Amino acid sequence: MSNLQTVSIRETQIAELREVLRKMQIQLNEIDRGLLSLAGSGKVASNISTDAGNADTWPDRYFERTAGAFADIPFERPPQPPVQTRSEW
Repeated sequence: MSNLQTVSIRETQIAELREVLRKMQIQLNEIDRGLLSLAGSGKVASNISTDAGNADTWPDRYFERTAGAFADIPFERPPQPPVQTRSEW
């Protein structure tokens, strides 16, 4: 392969990569707009603490809003298969 062919292939690859990056940037911009819209809608979980200076404490009513939210839902563990016994090494 000649140097001219190598340069041509690399230029093509660079152009393809630029196109991929352009498309990715468009998608990231759409995600950003969606997240900003969601944040502005008030649909973001209210149990997330934004107080970075007080990271050693739980947010107000944290347990009621997380585990406590499932208090009325019965959780049952399904039967487990027998434990496999293996021979000694």
